[in-house]
Amino acid sequence: MYFLRPGIKEDPERRWALPDRIFFGHGACHILAGVHLSTFEGSEFRALWVRPTSGHPGNHILLRRGDRAFDFHGYSSYEHLWEHYSRGWLGAV
Repeated sequence: MYFLRPGIKEDPERRWALPDRIFFGHGACHILAGVHLSTFEGSEFRALWVRPTSGHPGNHILLRRGDRAFDFHGYSSYEHLWEHYSRGWLGAV
């Protein structure tokens, strides 16, 4: 997982200058998910909004179709992606 330095999300110039993968992984995941859904209509992927409980990190939107998942990492198994995020979020708490 990649963690942004303090202040980058609040500074539009620095935020827009991030590499694509980091940009879409830190605040623009909803845009990537929306473009994928509109580009590949009929793919049967559905958006999944991961909303942590209050005080915990990890707000994210990814796409899921059965055991397949898609987000800024690309395509992977949903289980693998969930394990990756769980490890990262637990370490961030």
